[in-house]
Amino acid sequence: TLGRLPPTLRIGVARSIGLAYLPGYFFAFQRQCPAVQLQITHQTSGEILGALEVGKLDAGLVCPPPRLPPSLKVTHRFADEFTAIAPPKFPLAATVTKATLKQLQKYFAKQRWLLINREGFTGRRLNHWLKAQGWPIEPAMELDSVDVITNLVSLGLGVSLVPHRVLALYGQSRMVRRIAIRPRFSRELAVVVRRNRVTPEPLRSFVENILF
Repeated sequence: TLGRLPPTLRIGVARSIGLAYLPGYFFAFQRQCPAVQLQITHQTSGEILGALEVGKLDAGLVCPPPRLPPSLKVTHRFADEFTAIAPPKFPLAATVTKATLKQLQKYFAKQRWLLINREGFTGRRLNHWLKAQGWPIEPAMELDSVDVITNLVSLGLGVSLVPHRVLALYGQSRMVRRIAIRPRFSRELAVVVRRNRVTPEPLRSFVENILF
């Protein structure tokens, strides 16, 4: 129909997830569904869940709390593993690409830590996990965006633990040093939608094809 508006999907992506690996997926989705307009917001998981409850968003990619509000449901769940990162000129042999937590404690002794904010779902879980491993860390900075944390580490402001997916735009040896750790910290990511609502086809296609 002449003048008809294109269908729109309003998607919230948590800052603790990061945007680095999503542009490729969004590009593929737009090629598959060129008539669908995407509106992407980048907020905290709590803000996204609140926006979903009142109908301001159609779906959210979040690190979910232990209990969701009763009006929401999870459609997909994914594991998300973290890795240690350091500045590109960090004084450590280039051959070191993995370490135990005890080894990492030695490598990162007296370094400034930049960590995800402990007030969020991911930050609380990471903080509890570090304490359970006998390594409580008091960060020099806490931020709610893993993209910003990674950029600050690349500038030499400290070290961090971030989701490996946030490094998708960084070359294997450029910008940051990455060190796989064992035991590993892994969180759960989820696609969340409103429970009592007929899911429109564009949204169903979107959530079924998200490649985590």
